Amino acid sequence: MKTYKIELQFTDPYIGSRNGGNKIIAESLTLKQAQKQLLDLFNDKTEHYTLTWAEAKRKTKRFVDSATGRQSSSRFSFDGRIYKITPQN
Repeated sequence: MKTYKIELQFTDPYIGSRNGGNKIIAESLTLKQAQKQLLDLFNDKTEHYTLTWAEAKRKTKRFVDSATGRQSSSRFSFDGRIYKITPQN
């Protein structure tokens, strides 16, 4: 069974170094679990509350901080940080 992780990457090295650098937020997740956790993070971090990832992409498509991707490549950027789902090795 393929597993996934949610990663946090900083787009600004200064902010990243102040916050301990890039991190793995969660690992050993199924794709559904990873998608749910990423959507929960999106709802917690942004001013947009959505029930689905498609709705998140639709609501943020005009903004720099936006939700993109589908299934195992879902990601969103917020406040100099990128939260994304990646396959776990």
